[in-house]
Amino acid sequence: MLLGKRTNVLIVKDDVGLAKPSTRTLPKDGFVFGKSNVHNTESAGEVTTSWKAHDPSMTKTAKAGPVRDFAKLNKLVIKDGATEAKANRAFR
Repeated sequence: MLLGKRTNVLIVKDDVGLAKPSTRTLPKDGFVFGKSNVHNTESAGEVTTSWKAHDPSMTKTAKAGPVRDFAKLNKLVIKDGATEAKANRAFR
């Protein structure tokens, strides 16, 4: 007889038409594996009736301040004569 024949899942043989015998010690009958489901009392109807619309004042662009007009800024830079990168950066 091979050593560990009853505990090695690869060596245990099954009978034709029957399930393979278990190689592990299993808990007693009535034991349940997993996590129990917690019932959510809020239904789909309650969710849709308490719908909240998006508030655009809370977006990142609203917090960042006014939107910069780059076309206008480029025109002002050219009028000032700042055509090189260092001069352009100093103007801005």
